[in-house]
Amino acid sequence: MKKSIGLVLAGTGLLIMIASVAGFLYFNKPVGSAFEYYKMGVFYAGEQNWDKAIAEFNKAISLDGKYVNAYRERAYARSAKDMLPETISDFERVIELDPNNTDDYRALGSLYSTQGNKSKAITALKNAIKHTDDKATIADIKKELAGLEK
Repeated sequence: MKKSIGLVLAGTGLLIMIASVAGFLYFNKPVGSAFEYYKMGVFYAGEQNWDKAIAEFNKAISLDGKYVNAYRERAYARSAKDMLPETISDFERVIELDPNNTDDYRALGSLYSTQGNKSKAITALKNAIKHTDDKATIADIKKELAGLEK
């Protein structure tokens, strides 16, 4: 009888130890994918909770350094917090990763203009023109350029 109680206790102890290890492994695994963090960042940005949005985009970027949408959305969140140098840095990275997006060049041109860097603003806007065939967009960009080139 004592021997069977000992076996039961040993078996129970082994099960508890296995459950503890399994629980530790489950709760200490990486929480999500870059896309999941990106989605949470978008959610927080929609709530205008910029700090949490930026933190989630940072997590997405740390998992995937080429996640262009995470950089782009982090730039918008940083812009909302008036983090001009960081916003510019994000848009520069966006353009490295996706060099054909007219809107990104326009955003960067606007940021450079706000910073007072007319030459970089003009260059960014000229690049924006190179990446669109839309005549209305080109006309708008040319108006922006005319204002900077005065």
